[in-house]
Amino acid sequence: RASAETVGGFDKISGDIYCVSDIHTDHTDNFELVKSWPDRPDDALLLVGDVSHKLDVLEKTLALLKAKYGEVFFVPGNHELWVDREREPESDSVQKFESVLALCDRLGVRTRPALVGGCWVVPLFSFYDRSLDLTCDRGELLRDHGGHDLEA
Repeated sequence: RASAETVGGFDKISGDIYCVSDIHTDHTDNFELVKSWPDRPDDALLLVGDVSHKLDVLEKTLALLKAKYGEVFFVPGNHELWVDREREPESDSVQKFESVLALCDRLGVRTRPALVGGCWVVPLFSFYDRSLDLTCDRGELLRDHGGHDLEA
């Protein structure tokens, strides 16, 4: 639901915040589970990646969640950016990312910051590499990076 109130140019939204990731609705059982979730029209959902690499499945899932929640925020995960060369021979991950954002815009799914209750929701588009994990074993880092000492 669009807010009539803004804070510093950003929408201000009321309601509780729910968060979920890795729902992988390209698996039928997972989609059926999501369909069974209760409607929460006064609340916001943060969906933080790994729904499906198939745009049609992503669209079906986002549309379902938009019908259940007052607001849906989405951050694409690595699955959304995978390119299936048979289904999308002319595409790359950047084009796929742009297609996902266009789909979100068309469905009214938020990918930009907003204030929900007293909490800022700020979707970030980023990437993860295991070498960024400071709790990772140093031997793993050396092995994963061809034996180069990253501290040298």
